[in-house]
Amino acid sequence: MKIITKDCAYVQYTDIAELIDALIVTKAECPQSVLETCYGTTFTCNSDNQFEFMEFYNEDAIEFFKNLNYMVDYNDIKEASEEALANYSNSLAFDRNKMIQTYNQMSKQKQDEYQEDVELRTRLLDHKIQTLEQFRLFKAGKLRMDLPEGISTYDEGNLSKVVVPEVPQGKAVYLSGRGPNYLTVAIAEAYAHTNSSVSLFQPGIGYTCSITHSRAKRLGDLTKDPLGKEEIKEQLVASKEASTKEGPSID
Repeated sequence: MKIITKDCAYVQYTDIAELIDALIVTKAECPQSVLETCYGTTFTCNSDNQFEFMEFYNEDAIEFFKNLNYMVDYNDIKEASEEALANYSNSLAFDRNKMIQTYNQMSKQKQDEYQEDVELRTRLLDHKIQTLEQFRLFKAGKLRMDLPEGISTYDEGNLSKVVVPEVPQGKAVYLSGRGPNYLTVAIAEAYAHTNSSVSLFQPGIGYTCSITHSRAKRLGDLTKDPLGKEEIKEQLVASKEASTKEGPSID
């Protein structure tokens, strides 16, 4: 997957691994800056780094990746519904199957001539389909993928359409989840005048009180487990350990 901004092209390692095949198929001229960044040192793509992003800041590199269509463009799919993602994937699969069907109908001489090209194009389409499935899992919270700093799955143009869930007036509100700062602030402000406090999640720390009208909670107060999940876990573990120590009853 690629993410193109005004100042940078972010490209996942898994796409860089397919770059040579893409250059053969498209016959595109690859800027020297791209080759130096990708292959200036030993390049390895594996299960540990495949979703990490390589960054390209040169204008020629940004333009180059913008025009490479074998990569899924994040800006085209970041707000796509499940149905839209499925339709996109199905259209790619249709193109793939149509290409293979056309190839199979060629003469033996033509097949020999186009075999490598068809194999490469098939692999690149399969790669694109796989990327869409990975993004679908990412949006569903089933796949870990860290986007570059400042990039989110939300389009700021839709800020006016945000509708926050109803929370009973006077109750404390705890907000967590990835998103740009302006979106977090907009959501927090929606509760600022109706609820006793708003606390924002900080990874590894807990929920820090950022807005308050309550004497019981001051700005900066930390709440580690507002829902009591850890307490419930401890109780379950203690109960299980006690049951194990007592052993089975014998009549």
